[in-house]
Amino acid sequence: MWFTRSIVVLICMFHVAHPAMRTRSLNGAPVTDGDEKFNEMLYELLTLTILKGINIYKIKQFNDRHFLDKTRRHYWFGDRYFRLDNYYWLSTRDTCGYRLNETQSKPLEYDEDNVKINEIFFQCLRYEEYCCGLNCCRRY
Repeated sequence: MWFTRSIVVLICMFHVAHPAMRTRSLNGAPVTDGDEKFNEMLYELLTLTILKGINIYKIKQFNDRHFLDKTRRHYWFGDRYFRLDNYYWLSTRDTCGYRLNETQSKPLEYDEDNVKINEIFFQCLRYEEYCCGLNCCRRY
């Protein structure tokens, strides 16, 4: 009886001490949330032309992919179209999803039906990198 209570207490303590991760791997690879300041900077770079540019626009199939020179990788807004990208989305790489918080996802939506975009997807080199926030970290 005391053993069962101890396990319940430990589970509750673990749940409270460790909030849910924002990063996930669609391939089941290991993930971390990375550096929050770096993630925020990458989010600002990704949304600069969409939300703060001369022509503010919503996401459609032809403009959901963005390339960042800083990380040298492609990012897709939302999960609707990235698998349809036959040229840049590679099934041989690990696909990562970074869940946006409410403030970040509020201005991002699809043009066709105004559905909110809750995640940004990108890919890491399989067996060499793992999902690390909005970036990829080296395994070695």
